[in-house]
Amino acid sequence: MTNLIVYLNGWPGTGKFTVGTQLTKRLNGILLDNHTMFNLAIALSDVQSDAYYKLCRQVRAIAFERILHLPPERAVVMTGMIAHGGPAAFAEEHWEEILALCKTRGSKLFSVQLECSTSELAKRVREPNRALNKKIVDDKLVLDLAAVRTIFDDGADFSLRLDNATLSPNECATEIQSWIGHCHHDNLND
Repeated sequence: MTNLIVYLNGWPGTGKFTVGTQLTKRLNGILLDNHTMFNLAIALSDVQSDAYYKLCRQVRAIAFERILHLPPERAVVMTGMIAHGGPAAFAEEHWEEILALCKTRGSKLFSVQLECSTSELAKRVREPNRALNKKIVDDKLVLDLAAVRTIFDDGADFSLRLDNATLSPNECATEIQSWIGHCHHDNLND
């Protein structure tokens, strides 16, 4: 499987980074998680300010330009929360940039929405190690986000919704890898 981008999408706490780490190893790829990309803006500006979004765009442009120089056999695994209804419509803009990156690179986009129950989500968000990585640790905030915003992946070449509440990160990565292989095989035979 070559020239693919996998986007792990979901609410904070659904395990995107942990699953992405496992999946990256399996695909011989690189992981570009949303915190690697946007923590610079979080550290140097007020979140959701004009300066924050400007810095996010600058960092994204650098990261995406570098992805264009990777060999096609290197899969790219990305993580984040792409949902309608956020401030400044940044998630929608970010998704459009991901679609443009795939088009420019000639990559197929595999979108995986990780899901779990609200009780499991609240429990995961409260894990103490999340704060060390500048991740959201307020379970009420996450549940409020999930109540008013909608995760989407319009325009992806392939989409999968995966409830990972009872799967280990390794099992989840195995299932995603199998699904990608199946989609890739079917696509070659079309």
